[in-house]
Amino acid sequence: MFNSSPLKPHFNFKEMTKHLLTLIALLASLYASSQCIDESLIDPEVICPGLWAPVCGCNGVTYGNSCEAQYIGGVTEWTDGECAPAPQCLDLVNLDFGMCEMWLGYALVDGQCSGLSGCGYIIDEVDYSPYFFQEQDACIASCQPTDSCMDLNGIDFGLCSMWLGFANINGQCTSLSGCGYVVDEIDYSPYFFQEENDCLASCGTVDTCMDVNGIDFGPCDMWLGYALVNGQCSGLSGCDYVVDNIDYSPYFFQEESECIASCGSIDSCLDLNGIDFGMCAMWLGFANINGQCTSLSGCGYVVDDIDYSPYFFQEESVCLASCVAVDSCQDLGGVDFGLCDMWLGYALVNGTCTGLGGCGYVVDNVDYYPAFYPNLSECFLACGPQQDCINEWQIEQGELVDCVGDFNPVCGCDSVTYANSCIAFFTGGVVTYSIGECSKTEEGCQVIPNIINFGKCEAVLGWAVRDTGCVETSGCSYIGQNGYDYSGYFFASQYECVNSCIDEVVIECIDEDQINLKIGCPAIYQPVCGCDSVTYANDCVAHNHNGVTTWTMGECDTTASIEKLNNNKIVAYPNPSNSLLNISLAKSFKANQVAIYDLTGKTVLQQTINGTERLVMDISALASGIYILECKADDGAAARQQIIKE
Repeated sequence: MFNSSPLKPHFNFKEMTKHLLTLIALLASLYASSQCIDESLIDPEVICPGLWAPVCGCNGVTYGNSCEAQYIGGVTEWTDGECAPAPQCLDLVNLDFGMCEMWLGYALVDGQCSGLSGCGYIIDEVDYSPYFFQEQDACIASCQPTDSCMDLNGIDFGLCSMWLGFANINGQCTSLSGCGYVVDEIDYSPYFFQEENDCLASCGTVDTCMDVNGIDFGPCDMWLGYALVNGQCSGLSGCDYVVDNIDYSPYFFQEESECIASCGSIDSCLDLNGIDFGMCAMWLGFANINGQCTSLSGCGYVVDDIDYSPYFFQEESVCLASCVAVDSCQDLGGVDFGLCDMWLGYALVNGTCTGLGGCGYVVDNVDYYPAFYPNLSECFLACGPQQDCINEWQIEQGELVDCVGDFNPVCGCDSVTYANSCIAFFTGGVVTYSIGECSKTEEGCQVIPNIINFGKCEAVLGWAVRDTGCVETSGCSYIGQNGYDYSGYFFASQYECVNSCIDEVVIECIDEDQINLKIGCPAIYQPVCGCDSVTYANDCVAHNHNGVTTWTMGECDTTASIEKLNNNKIVAYPNPSNSLLNISLAKSFKANQVAIYDLTGKTVLQQTINGTERLVMDISALASGIYILECKADDGAAARQQIIKE
């Protein structure tokens, strides 16, 4: 070791004292040694027994027995047993061995085994050669036994099959076998562990990804961090990192992304949003950024000692297949589904819902099935342009339409008068309009253009004002192929549609003159929905017992509110009922009689009232079935409701 520091002019008492104590110890040893050996005792002719009964001579040398110590060694004193090893671990810090380049060996310097050069081992007549080792491993084994994680790579423990334990080999806790722990007179047993977990815990910086499954960190709520549990990075809480005197803190990460990045490609789709890969132009590949496969460039894959290369893909299609679920409205423009004739469905293509065919939904390992819809209206509902009145798609389609014709003005939902419906729809892009100029527009009765279709399904949507008047319309949903929701433009019956929206046409829904309760209607349930939005057991009951002029087959929409029923003057509840039936009447309806009829028109219950607004009837004696509740006033006005007896 070279000591290039200049001599300091001041006196360092502490260092001088240390040198003096070392020198005194060595001189005392030399003096004692001179008193220990008496050469006159040495007698080569004395035959000592070949018995191994070691003694330690006062000169620090071990002899086979006392005879050899006295007559061969000439020692004057000894003790039973072998001598302790010579102290070879004197710390040589601050000793100056000169500026020469002669290699001296390894010695303990400031607590570490360091290689030293100099002019020789002797300084101030003191020989320091006993404190040098020619191999660093030997120095460490003798003088640094506290480092139980010394790397034993290159140490040959022999070809025997005796298991030695776990030790650090090239930075990994490795199971080793051999002939014994001693190699070249160096005992390596302090560097072995009998349990792999102990090795990992002590040499933890070697492998930070030990699986801590089964380790009980206690019932406390203290946040510990993320660690590998059953092969997955999981957040853990507990009382402490130390369990059974083993510190597991090296196996915890404070960020989940660090745990995943360090402990394997558990999730190759880690979102790299916020990771700064630098300003370099080197292309890295495709990676998940905010849920999208994004092309990234930077200075390299390693950021803050974390290697993010496992989260990059060289092909966008592979990234998409691995990390990105196809969005239900992903634009499929440019995706080639092949030349087959298989019908796939409707999907967004270059901004427009378009019907597509092909060989299948999977292209380049990406499954595009979630982006398809069975009909055009559903596609527009999910992905089409949604605007209150003006639909840009209609205007785009209008580039292919030549709107000519007579002046038949319509008023668009934008309060603009158009020359005809074609111009309104394709040039103005209005989703609905009313017949005539805007000054005559009546809110709630906008026309749904005949060009709008609601799909090929046969579900009855209701009655709506079309170009030809009130028309019963069927389809798959209330969403037109232009993507607009027309549900607010439908009526439950032709009666409501015509009376609300068609000028100079009035349809009477209830004709009192046709009511004839003496007609016996069949007791069968083939429901019809009357123009008054009431469901009747069959058309006979609707026409003859209730005077309904028009109806449609099937039950009415049962979602009608109590407020709507009150407009019909009567509300009966609970309905169905099995005992007491509460009846509420509108204030303007002064009824004087309440009756209940069965489906044959027979009166089964009757009660006289005096203009009361609320009453209760006991129907518990009635057989289960469908009945008609009727309330009549003195002026002949009547209100009816279907009730069900459970």
